[in-house]
Amino acid sequence: MARTPNLAVEGLSAVPDDATIETARAGLASYLEANRPATPDTSSDVPGCPVIALERMQEALGDIGVTDSLADWSTEIEWGEYAGFDDDLLSLGCSGDADGDSHDSDERLAVGVVALDLGPADRIPEFFEFVGFGTLTVEQAAVPGGELQSTCVDDGDSLAACLSFWTFEGFVVGLTVSSTEQDVAPNAAADILAATLGDILDTLAGASPLAGTNPSSSPDAPAPPDASVPTDPPPTPDGSGPPGAGAAGPSLDVAAARFGLANLVADAPDTDPNEPLIDCALVSRDAADDALATAGVDAPLGEWSQMIGPIDTGAGRLPGRGLTCAGSYVGAERDETFPELRVELVVIDTVDTTTFREFLDVAYPAATAPLASPTIGGATVGECANVDRTNRCAEFWESDGLVVGVVLADRVFMDRPAASAVLVELVPVVLESLAGTSPDADRERRSSPDRNQRVPA
Repeated sequence: MARTPNLAVEGLSAVPDDATIETARAGLASYLEANRPATPDTSSDVPGCPVIALERMQEALGDIGVTDSLADWSTEIEWGEYAGFDDDLLSLGCSGDADGDSHDSDERLAVGVVALDLGPADRIPEFFEFVGFGTLTVEQAAVPGGELQSTCVDDGDSLAACLSFWTFEGFVVGLTVSSTEQDVAPNAAADILAATLGDILDTLAGASPLAGTNPSSSPDAPAPPDASVPTDPPPTPDGSGPPGAGAAGPSLDVAAARFGLANLVADAPDTDPNEPLIDCALVSRDAADDALATAGVDAPLGEWSQMIGPIDTGAGRLPGRGLTCAGSYVGAERDETFPELRVELVVIDTVDTTTFREFLDVAYPAATAPLASPTIGGATVGECANVDRTNRCAEFWESDGLVVGVVLADRVFMDRPAASAVLVELVPVVLESLAGTSPDADRERRSSPDRNQRVPA
């Protein structure tokens, strides 16, 4: 199929290019493998949809004249769905309907999105035949590859349904829309898929292990994020996140933050702790104090310094290099050995969720259930212990390998909910600041001299 990667889609600046599609494909594979069901006979159920937000889907439905609303929007990772065609084929399916239960028979309005990777392109006809879609009409559309394959069915009674599929080599994204109460236009599914495909691919690309690299250049060179569509990395099978994994909220641009972090640490030498330290560039001391106060810790920090290099949390070393901001309660500044309160904020890119989980398993084997953190998506995970009469807590938020954590040591009181509350306050500030350190942000600031510059790069 001929590639036409620069066709414009209404609402987007450009169709995702080949590099984005490659990264999206890797993102899908990474997410499916991380959330593989326990057996082929089971599925991994996820609240929400990791590839496209309900609000965006509702907007696309409204654009084609569908006036009903979806009352739910959830995800299933299927393993055995295509047994007989490929016993090991994993697929991601998002679905929702108007009555809030997409698994029942009431289809007043139902919408589904599916993403899977068949491998070689020559498997696509066989797959369509296996699932019984029959003859699909090829339609020209402003999407990568230039074509969608669609069909509609009508049971002659009440149900009308349309399906549309985008294929690129063996990469497949499909969409269905059906209704028992409202006519479904023959082009409905194709129009919705054409309008949302860019969002889906950009989001999958943000979930990829390749998201921090540019496939078209050096494998070590970070790729600038596409700012036209906010990234929304996927949540995890139980909705609260597996150990350490969080789904970034819609306003958290994880891809830009990852690129900004790479920009900060790539050429910076490791900080010499014996030399004078600079103030933390990502989070102001006032913001850190406010986060502590939100968690009920009234202990203003006396200093708040930044270091770049390997990160050791005291229980283990995170893989790679990152940035640490640290400070102590002013009342304990003179006691370097046992400060009443010590705060460390750590930010690092561990490349992928699996690597971060491996760190957790070794450094914090007693890490307990994730604490839900809806304002930042997903959950935080960590562990507290009393060591030498000091309460030591480490709590982490992670999205596809990008980690923000706090390590707190308090001689009076500290527990996981308090540590999580501090972290939840700091994550958005960190990501916003990191996004402002990317070369793209630098160029924007230079072209707009009146714009406030939060973090010097």
